[in-house]
Amino acid sequence: MDTVTCNYANTFVAVLGVLAGAAMFAGLIQRFLPLLLVSPLARSLWILAGTLALTTAGLGRLGWGIQSFGGTTPPELLDQTVFWCLSLFGVFCIAVPETLAIFNQRRSTRPS
Repeated sequence: MDTVTCNYANTFVAVLGVLAGAAMFAGLIQRFLPLLLVSPLARSLWILAGTLALTTAGLGRLGWGIQSFGGTTPPELLDQTVFWCLSLFGVFCIAVPETLAIFNQRRSTRPS
């Protein structure tokens, strides 16, 4: 398997892990803090935070590239770490209210 395919596979696994974590977090919120995401304002704030994080990560990567040696210098490693943290945080923030909406929809459509 070539490097590019491995990178995409690792990214896919990381995103799946974040989505699973978001689903568990939404389940915990639903169980213990149900008022935290009930309001449309709270849901909008979660999605806005996720969008902001994803946009910041993407635009940060589109900026002037770090000129160094093969991705191994401290600035490049820091750049990669910040990109990954912002990207995964953004996916998490968007996935939490969406997962909670699915939980609430399933709860409201159950037969009595």
